[in-house]
Amino acid sequence: MRTWITGALIATLAVFTPVEADMKDEAAIKTIVESVGILADQGYFSALEKLYADEVEVDYTSLSGGEVERKSPQALMTQWAAVLPGFDLTRHDISNIVVEINGPRAEATADVAADHYVGDLFWQVKGDYRYELQREDGLWRITSHTFRLHAESGTRAVFGPASENAIANPVPYIKRQKTEAHIKAIQGFFAAYAENNTQEMGEFLAEDIVWRIPGHHPLSGEKRGKAEVVAFFQQLVNADFKADPIYLGAEGDYVVDVHRGWSNVDGADNVDTIWALLYRFEDGKIVEANNLSGDQDAANAFFWSAYKLKPIPQRLAE
Repeated sequence: MRTWITGALIATLAVFTPVEADMKDEAAIKTIVESVGILADQGYFSALEKLYADEVEVDYTSLSGGEVERKSPQALMTQWAAVLPGFDLTRHDISNIVVEINGPRAEATADVAADHYVGDLFWQVKGDYRYELQREDGLWRITSHTFRLHAESGTRAVFGPASENAIANPVPYIKRQKTEAHIKAIQGFFAAYAENNTQEMGEFLAEDIVWRIPGHHPLSGEKRGKAEVVAFFQQLVNADFKADPIYLGAEGDYVVDVHRGWSNVDGADNVDTIWALLYRFEDGKIVEANNLSGDQDAANAFFWSAYKLKPIPQRLAE
């Protein structure tokens, strides 16, 4: 009996001997290579983004010409998400994955046949992928992604209707990237204002921007064009106008900004209230802004006390 138990224990230990580290890393890398195609086909771009390092070298020159590019994973996903979801179906068939590991770095190659369907059109491309990966904090991330073309069939005309479909029906990833970009633009505009950098402020504004200031005072009304808007904010700088953000949110082409704003002018009826602004974007630029005051009477009183009009006739335009 004792002999039988000892033999069984030895057999059990042999079965559960820990795997070598390279075997586990190889399995993890193969899963990453397989996941690139699967996640792209399913449109899971947020998950796909996490497979890439903070900067990735992308080489599709054998397919489309151009040059090797270095991109953030967000920029790469935005590029793919602007086209792939517009197909009726895509399928990346990945095979023959080979992995070579060298410490914290690795290379992986795989064959691929990628099918693209839209309407009555079809395009297939065959080739191989070459990936370079790096391990950080126990996780492997792609640092280089290269595709080498072997053959293709069907027509590249598939990209026309696919792009149109993707633009007409943007996926959540594209919408999120768009809203995040809009919020960053508002933050960048007011960071430039805080530094009194009027040139940088203008970079966030459309040439034909309309900025509406409410109330009845010397600075109220519509400001049209970059020059007028920047000139208005220069006057706020002169009044040492400060802002403390409360809320910043975005949906589609619109951004809502709520903040506490207050002035610091000696001898003036300074205002300290809540302000809300609604911005509209076109092509990444602020094209329209509507400003609302939580206490318009206090705002009117401040601007009248801080900004004096010239006597007639100097105040009148020629």
